[in-house]
Amino acid sequence: MTLTYLVHRDAAPWWIPVAIALAFGQYTLDSWLLSGRGANVALVANPIGHWAGILNYIFTGILALNAAGQQRFLPILFYDGLSTFWLVYLLLAMSMRLRFFLRARRASASVR
Repeated sequence: MTLTYLVHRDAAPWWIPVAIALAFGQYTLDSWLLSGRGANVALVANPIGHWAGILNYIFTGILALNAAGQQRFLPILFYDGLSTFWLVYLLLAMSMRLRFFLRARRASASVR
């Protein structure tokens, strides 16, 4: 909700909530697929994804403080760096999760 407001106020780039939604969607979809597509879904953890989730809250808080301070809390270079780091880390978490998913699928296919 906070990110939606920050995007609406031009205090955060639009692609941050989109990337977070894609990462969460990937997490739920591949957990469901790895669980055998049944009703009992076991969520499969990813340490990098866990830290990405924590960073989502921290960075959202930093951007909210910046917006509350009328964009005077963060220098523009730091703001751009933070946004870039956030995107890179989310993409890293998603690629590591995809790598894990593909390995798990290969391992389950070789067991059969």
